[in-house]
Amino acid sequence: MYLRPVPQVDVHSEDAAVYRAVLDSMFIPHRSNRITQLVILDSTSTLRRENLVPGVFRVLHQLPGVDSAAIEDFETRNLEPHSLKYLPTLGLNFPIVLVTRESLRTLPREDPDTYWDAFYKRYPGSSGSISFSAIGYGANGSIALLMVDQGCGSLCGAGHNVVVKREGGRWRLITIQQTWVS
Repeated sequence: MYLRPVPQVDVHSEDAAVYRAVLDSMFIPHRSNRITQLVILDSTSTLRRENLVPGVFRVLHQLPGVDSAAIEDFETRNLEPHSLKYLPTLGLNFPIVLVTRESLRTLPREDPDTYWDAFYKRYPGSSGSISFSAIGYGANGSIALLMVDQGCGSLCGAGHNVVVKREGGRWRLITIQQTWVS
């Protein structure tokens, strides 16, 4: 009996669809809104266990649907940044402006209010800056785990652990867990 080799599926090819689901659910205004563009860092953040607040990975294990494979993949993929240059091509019908960390460092840093005033002059109509971690996938490839941060002012911002699930060929958010707020 001849068995054909099972083709290996690259679950990371689903990254664009997962980021699209997160952007659509968390950031795209669905009603009249003053936001006219999204400002997103052009590459994922790097996250190393030793640099994170103690207990972060324990919290990830408690999220619905997240298995050890998702956390292992998440940890491995977040050791280095990954380009997000494809985000403006996702067809969201909403402008996405990609920025580098270097371009944000050119904004004045005397105090937070000065920084954010300059930020909104440079990116009018934005909701602040959004950054993503890389995505970790569960053992069967139908659960995705990532972290999302948004800064919007000197006392305005939040971070989230997000779990996305593929159902019927589409990704949808199943958990948004706030991890910090300012």
